[in-house]
Amino acid sequence: MKKFNIFIFIFVLILFSCNKKAQKPEGEQTFDPSLASQLSTCSDTITIGENTLLLEATVWRDFMPGGPSDGSLLICMNQLRDINSTQISTDIIIKKQYIVLGNEVWSTELEKTSSSEEHILVCIARNGPKWDHGLYVNVICELERFGETFQVIAKSQRIEATF
Repeated sequence: MKKFNIFIFIFVLILFSCNKKAQKPEGEQTFDPSLASQLSTCSDTITIGENTLLLEATVWRDFMPGGPSDGSLLICMNQLRDINSTQISTDIIIKKQYIVLGNEVWSTELEKTSSSEEHILVCIARNGPKWDHGLYVNVICELERFGETFQVIAKSQRIEATF
């Protein structure tokens, strides 16, 4: 019995002494008042060819049990929607995302996901900074078509939290 208790003690000690890999934001986070100001002047709709696009964004951090005790890194789900329900041209390429909080700018690549509707492009940005939930940010998507760059903004998006 004594050997069993020692085994349990050693197992628990090893389990809790293991260093978990710290979460680090991906992309680039900078304090850049000039860039933050420039990005915040983007239009909330853009016309690219036959498409007039509107950005809808959902920004959140996950505080559910089983994840990091101080919550996940920032996540942003984006829907680029053609306001006339016109099929979005396959020539439009999703390039980058910026999220602006005051004078702080986080930029990262976007991961395109599938959409069941031809007039909606869905993409996600993961592993952002650990900004507090309840704050408001501007979300900007950068698109490209035939070498020309376009930016569209969703202003004052609240950072939500799941508990």
